[in-house]
Amino acid sequence: MRQALMRSALAAASIAATALMIAPGYAEPVTTEDLVKAQDKAGEWLMYGRDYRNWRYSPLSEITPENATQLSPFWSMSTGGQFGGLEATPLFHDGVLYFTADYGRVFALDAKSGNIRWRYEPEYEDGFTAMLCCGPIHRGLALKDDRVYVARLDAQLVALNAADGKVVWQEKIDEWKNGVTTNSAPLVVKDHVIIGVSGGEYGVRGYLKSFNAKTGALEWQSYTVPAPGEPGSETWPKNDAWKSGGGPTWLTGSYDPDTNTLYWGVGNPGPWPYEMHAGDNLWTESMLALDPETGKIKWGFQYTPNDPWDYDGMATPILVDVTVDGQPRKLAVVSNRNGFFYAIDRSNGQFVYAFPLVNGINWTTGIDPKTGKPMGINEALKPKIGGPRVKRIVPGLEGGTNWFPPAYDPELGLFFVAVNQ
Repeated sequence: MRQALMRSALAAASIAATALMIAPGYAEPVTTEDLVKAQDKAGEWLMYGRDYRNWRYSPLSEITPENATQLSPFWSMSTGGQFGGLEATPLFHDGVLYFTADYGRVFALDAKSGNIRWRYEPEYEDGFTAMLCCGPIHRGLALKDDRVYVARLDAQLVALNAADGKVVWQEKIDEWKNGVTTNSAPLVVKDHVIIGVSGGEYGVRGYLKSFNAKTGALEWQSYTVPAPGEPGSETWPKNDAWKSGGGPTWLTGSYDPDTNTLYWGVGNPGPWPYEMHAGDNLWTESMLALDPETGKIKWGFQYTPNDPWDYDGMATPILVDVTVDGQPRKLAVVSNRNGFFYAIDRSNGQFVYAFPLVNGINWTTGIDPKTGKPMGINEALKPKIGGPRVKRIVPGLEGGTNWFPPAYDPELGLFFVAVNQ
C-alpha cells in the first residue's frame, strides 16, 4: 500500500516547494542480509527493483480492484527544477522515502507527512549540460548500512549520510567531458557499489565499475567492448573502433545471491552507421553475467549483432525460476528494445526462447529458435553513410521497450511490461 501511496503522492498536483525542513530521524541501517531478503520485507522497498531479482512485486494486499477507486492524494510536494521528468523509483525504509529528481537531486521525505527531512543539490561545472546523455533525468538511489548512494550526472559517485544527507565520500567515475553520463541507480552487493554509464552515442567505451561502499575506493572496472586480444575482440574491425565502440550500461542490473552472479544489460554500439564497426560487436546489445567480486565476465548473450538502429539491449534482466517444457529452469528474462521478449538460462547463458512483443517487426524475419540470433536481417532498412533515407523501421528509435521497467507477479506467474507500438 505504501508503494501505491508513494506513486500517487508524487504524481499528484504540485504545491510550492516551501516545505519546512524537519529534524533528521533515525532509521535502522540496511544490512547485507536485508538486501538479500528484500523480497520478504513486505512494507519496504530497499532497491531499484525492490529485490535483487528485479521483480518489482509487492505482496501487500490492502489495495484491491474493489477499493482502488477510494484512493485519493494524501499529500503532495514539488521537487522544483527547471525541466526533466521524474523517472526514479523511490526507496522506502523505516518511514522515509528516498528518491532523486532531475539532475540527480536527492530528497529524503517523511512518508506520512511529505515533509522534507533533507535534500542534496549537486553543483555542476559550466558547460556540463551540453554533454548530457541523454537529458537531465535520473533514475534513483541505493541504500546500504546508514548511507544513501547516488551517481551524479557528471560521472561522480557520492555516499550520503542517510540521517542528514551530508556527503560521506565522493569519487570520480569518469570525466564528463569524455561524454560519460551516470543517471542510473547503483546496485549494492555486499560492500560493492556497482554503477554503469551512459554515452554510447558520444564515443564512450562502456563499462561497469565497483566502488567500496565504506571507503569509496575503486575495486574493479569491467569493459563491455573487448580490447584487441581479449575474447570477443575478433567481432570488431581491425582498427580502433573498439576504443569508442559504445556498449553503455545505463540501467540497473540484477543479482543472484545463490550463485553470486551479476546480470547486466548492455546498450548500442557506436557510432550508429554500421559500416564504421563491421562484425557482431560483442558485447554490445547483450546480457552479461559477471562476478561481483572481480568484475570478470562469466558469459554473455547478444540480442542484436552489429546494431545500426539503436536497439539498446540494456533492459534489466528479471530473474525467475519457472518450468519450461516440463523442466525446471532458472531464467533471466528481458523485454528487449528490438521488439522481442527473451528467456535466457541464467546458469550458462544459453538461449531458451523468444517471441515478438510488438506488431509489424520488419528489421528481421524472426529469431532462430535454436541459437536466439536474428534471422533474415532486412539490409534495406540499415541506415548507410550517404545512403537514401530509411523509412518505417519497426520498432522505431524508441524501441519496443525503452527504460521503463517491467514487473513479475509470482502469484499469477505473469510478466507485466509496457511497450511502444
